[in-house]
Amino acid sequence: MFNHREVGDYIIYALWPQYHVFSDGRSDMYGEERLKEYCKVERIEPGWNKVLSKYKINWIIHESNSMLSAFLLEREDWKIIYADKVASIFVRNTPENQYIINKYAYVEEMVKNIDGCDRIVRREKIFSPLSPPSPTGGRGK
Repeated sequence: MFNHREVGDYIIYALWPQYHVFSDGRSDMYGEERLKEYCKVERIEPGWNKVLSKYKINWIIHESNSMLSAFLLEREDWKIIYADKVASIFVRNTPENQYIINKYAYVEEMVKNIDGCDRIVRREKIFSPLSPPSPTGGRGK
């Protein structure tokens, strides 16, 4: 996984050893090269996708209001499966991930249909795979 550093600490606490983070708040522990790679992906610099391939990154959890999340939302090779005001989760669009992509396809539709041009940055609703959209769109009966 590629993750935002600030959620890395929590992921280690909650999900280790099943999941391993790319980075966390202890950036000095990962070395200078890893920090450069982290910044290359986060800033979408040339070679960002090569870093993800190098580490066989299959999913990304990052801040919803980040440039990276907005960028991934527009790409066909990544699909959003979760989004709220804080974080968005993307999976690589591969045959192996089609089940989860199809299961949470409504998340992408909801995010893309939000009013305003800053759909990720200005999102006010919470979209969770645990709570599918209501048939009334949250406006009552």
